[in-house]
Amino acid sequence: MIKKTIPLVLAVLFFLTGCGYFSFLGLGQSPETKAGIKTLEEMIRLGNPKDLNAVDREILPTTKIILDLGEAAIPTLKKALYDPKEEIRHFASQALFFMGGEKARDTLKEAFDKTKNEFIQTCLCLSMASTGTPDDVYFLMKILESGNDNENKAAASAFLSLVVLKPERTIKEIKLNSGSGAKMDSKWKEFFLLSLNLGSQEPPQMKIAGPEDKINLTLFKFGIPGTDLSPVFIEEGKERTWKLENKVWSYFQDDNREIYHSKGMSDIYKPPYIDFETYINKAGTQALVNIGVVFGKKAGSGYSFILKMIKGEWKVVGMALTWIS
Repeated sequence: MIKKTIPLVLAVLFFLTGCGYFSFLGLGQSPETKAGIKTLEEMIRLGNPKDLNAVDREILPTTKIILDLGEAAIPTLKKALYDPKEEIRHFASQALFFMGGEKARDTLKEAFDKTKNEFIQTCLCLSMASTGTPDDVYFLMKILESGNDNENKAAASAFLSLVVLKPERTIKEIKLNSGSGAKMDSKWKEFFLLSLNLGSQEPPQMKIAGPEDKINLTLFKFGIPGTDLSPVFIEEGKERTWKLENKVWSYFQDDNREIYHSKGMSDIYKPPYIDFETYINKAGTQALVNIGVVFGKKAGSGYSFILKMIKGEWKVVGMALTWIS
C-alpha cells in the first residue's frame, strides 16, 4: 500500500505545483542549471568583492549567471540575504532585483520584514517595477511619503520604479495634487512629471533592427534619462549617431568616421556621447542593459535597465541609477 501511495503523492504534488517542488529539491533541473547554481554558490562562498557586484558599469560574469538561471537561483540567493558578510547580502539583494518577478520580490520583502535592512529595502523597491500590483504601488508611494529627503536611497528607488510603472491613478493624483500625490515632496513631483516627457514614438527601424538594437530602440522609446537634453548622441563603440527627429529616435553612420573619436581635450562634449552594454539571457526572455550618457569629462550618469520579452516585444521592467559624475 505504501509503495502505491508514494507515487500517487508525487503525482499530486507535480499536478499542484508543476515542477517547482521538484526544482526546489534539485530534481528536474538540467545539467547546465545545476552547474550554474554550483558556480554561483562557489562565488558566494569565496566572497570576492570583484565578483559580487551585480550593479556595475560592466556586466559581470556573476550577473550573467543570475540572468541565465532565473528563479532557479532564488534558494541560493535567499540564503545569501542573511549572510554575515555585508557584500554578500548586497549582492543577493541586487541579484534578486535584476531577476524580478513575484518570487524575487517576495523573497526580498520577507528578508526586509525580518531584518529592516535599508539596502534590502532599496532593492525591494526596485524589484516592484517588475510586478507593479496595486499593493506594490501603494508601498512605493508610502516610501516616498516617509522618505522625502532626496538622499534617501529607498525613496529614490521607489521613485524610479514608479517612473517605470507610470500608474494612471498616481499620475492623476500628482497632477491634481490630491490623495497620495498631495503627500509627495514637491521635488519628487517635479521629477516624476518631467519623466513623463521622456520617450518617443515607435521607431520604424524596429522592424529591421538586430536583437540588441531592438532593445536600444525600445529604451529610447521608453525614455533614457538625459536624452531629453540633446537631439543628437554619439555612440563611439559602434561608430554611429543617434538622432531625434519628429519625436522618433533613429541611428545612422556618418561618412566622416573621425567624429566618433573626437572628444579631444574639451571638458564638454558636443554632441554628447552614449554607450550601451547589453546581455540577453540564454533563454532570450530577459535582458540587462547598462547605459552611460556623457556630456563631458565630469558630467554624465549611468543606468541599468531590465527588460523582459512579453508577447514578442521587449518591455522595460526595472531601472536603477548606477553612477553619476
